[in-house]
Amino acid sequence: IHEPVVPAVLYITPLAEVKVREKSGSAYLDFPVNQTVIRPDYRRNSTELAAIDATIQSVEDDPNATITKVTIKGYASPEGSYANNQRLAEGRSNALLEYVKKLHDFGDAEFSVSSEPEDWEGLEKRIESSSIADKEEWLAIIRDSEPADLDRKEWKLKQLPTYREVLNTIYPALRHSDYTVEYHIRNFTTDEAREMLYKDPSQLSLEEMYRVAQTYEVGSESYNEVFEIAVRLYPDDPISNLNAANTALLNRNATAARRYLTKAAESPEKRLAEGVASWLEGDTDQAR
Repeated sequence: IHEPVVPAVLYITPLAEVKVREKSGSAYLDFPVNQTVIRPDYRRNSTELAAIDATIQSVEDDPNATITKVTIKGYASPEGSYANNQRLAEGRSNALLEYVKKLHDFGDAEFSVSSEPEDWEGLEKRIESSSIADKEEWLAIIRDSEPADLDRKEWKLKQLPTYREVLNTIYPALRHSDYTVEYHIRNFTTDEAREMLYKDPSQLSLEEMYRVAQTYEVGSESYNEVFEIAVRLYPDDPISNLNAANTALLNRNATAARRYLTKAAESPEKRLAEGVASWLEGDTDQAR
């Protein structure tokens, strides 16, 4: 009786971790000229503020999540003096933080507020992807390290024939506040993790998914599925890729295993997996 040989592979047990997650976005708030006070009814502000509120609320509504940090960074466009833009960017960032703090109870969460007076990097990227007639002239001035005085650099941009066009179409997008809500997800028991695996696997750590896999027979459909979900959620993690490679090898799929192994860290377990892959490919010398 001929029985197929089952390759021996070694899975790596992931370490338990503090599960840190985050949600982020950019708010394009409108302010009256030279003002830093948020007016919710001004232009499109109600829509922008609603998006921020929805982001924070989605974390608050999750019973497994605890907000630990809120970060806001404000940007102004290179229009007007650098000193005034510095004042505006800083004042508007603080105004946004105070606004959301009035709407939500963040408990012991940490807050971080910063600003960039003029978003020259954003201007360069948007000019680069635009179709304005004198794009190269714009980029040459933006990238020129001289003059170091940014007000002087802005003056040179104003001399370009398309300045008014860029001022109306590109500069508004440079006035934004980027925000990030960082939060921790509580740890789950194995039974809770098994249920969460098909409900919201993004809340699970690799260690929790590994524990779920151990409740199934090695090589079974359910066992393999856990590691496939893990590598989809953590596509660049060395351990998730090594374990996914092992699952592929148990399914005698050397091609898929090779793909996962390119992201696995060097280790005895990876060396064994490479040997099994070579054996499945028929290269027994390399396998040895």
